[in-house]
Amino acid sequence: MYALIIRFILVKLSLEVVFQSDEPLKFLHDILKVFYEFLSAISEVTQPGLAYTFRQHNQTVNQIQVSLNGLLDTKRNVFCRFLFITKNDLLEILKEGKNQMKVMLYMNKLFDNIKTLDFSYLDDARKMAIIAMIS
Repeated sequence: MYALIIRFILVKLSLEVVFQSDEPLKFLHDILKVFYEFLSAISEVTQPGLAYTFRQHNQTVNQIQVSLNGLLDTKRNVFCRFLFITKNDLLEILKEGKNQMKVMLYMNKLFDNIKTLDFSYLDDARKMAIIAMIS
């Protein structure tokens, strides 16, 4: 690696003589700066115990993924229409469960021939009721 740095320096010195301009030198300076940052990154990545930490985090992420899949399967077993939509759509529906207008965007994926729903506010302005299905 250090041989590469020495080659960069020699190229820089030869360009100084040939070009007598700052443009190639600025370019080489930027390259050397990036190369130095790369060497710093390598020293950080090769710290002892870092691989073990990453393995632990990967195991945690895998456990979270298994738990999330279990939750989604439970929801799909309760309401079979959820079997027809993707994980991301199901997560969005579960997240926006209290907001009927956002859940309505997924109606055509959940039910055939239902494009939208018409809502009407009940006595309480916070509660809405479905008054029509539009196909």
